Amino acid sequence: MLACRTILARCWQALQPVREVLSLPPERLVDYGQRERFVARCRALTGETIDCLAASNDIMAAFVSCFPGPGGGPGRALQPPALGPLLRPRRAPGFSSRRSRRLLARLAGSWSSRFNPGRQAIDWKILANGEVQENWRGPAGSSYTRHFRIGMAGRHRLLVEVGEGRRQLWPFLRLGKNRLLTAPAEFGGVYEASGRGRFLVPDGGGIVVVGRNGCRVATSRGQLLDCRLQRRGRRRRILEVSWSEQQAGTRQHHRREFLRLGRVLVDRRLYRVGLFVRH
Repeated sequence: MLACRTILARCWQALQPVREVLSLPPERLVDYGQRERFVARCRALTGETIDCLAASNDIMAAFVSCFPGPGGGPGRALQPPALGPLLRPRRAPGFSSRRSRRLLARLAGSWSSRFNPGRQAIDWKILANGEVQENWRGPAGSSYTRHFRIGMAGRHRLLVEVGEGRRQLWPFLRLGKNRLLTAPAEFGGVYEASGRGRFLVPDGGGIVVVGRNGCRVATSRGQLLDCRLQRRGRRRRILEVSWSEQQAGTRQHHRREFLRLGRVLVDRRLYRVGLFVRH
């Protein structure tokens, strides 16, 4: 059905402003498998729904307004193309095993984290081969000891092997000889500047674009949102980014804080939780 392919073409066209802001080559916005699935599901819709989509001035918004009722009705399985992983910065290549061993050897020693003084303390003893003994002490005398292994998976990525085949990628940043920053990915990340001196920070299915003098938010559905960038703190190293968007009929407000540390941007939450000092 020609109408369905026209609707899909309009969806891709709606994503072009995001492509330009993020400097994505056109081929990264083409997913042929998704295209055929979209057309097949579109053809299963009623003629009334297809006409509604085709007549809409805002094609992305039409995927809500043209599917009334709880959950959007039986045809709601049709979704507009989402940028999703296309928006995420490409991963930097990993390290060779030789380089990884050399960097691990430099981490050998005793490290401590005191992000919650008086309530929680974490001590690491790192061996040159990547084996780690972690001693955790919490409130009311609670404590535990566990062992795991770490390896360098990239300049700012740490591979954590916790046994039974379980592996996690943690953000990682070395801050001189006696400080390092790492924690589970749920606490944020470490972001290198891309072209034009901008930082592309994943946020949900979209990306926050932080520049020298401002910021913008690219959502997974191709929306470009304005946001507010404030610098504060010593040397204005703390960057606060805030924005709002309409979701499911309500206004949602978002805020994230980062630290500018040299050539990288770090989630402030990660810095609070994951700072280790050598002793």
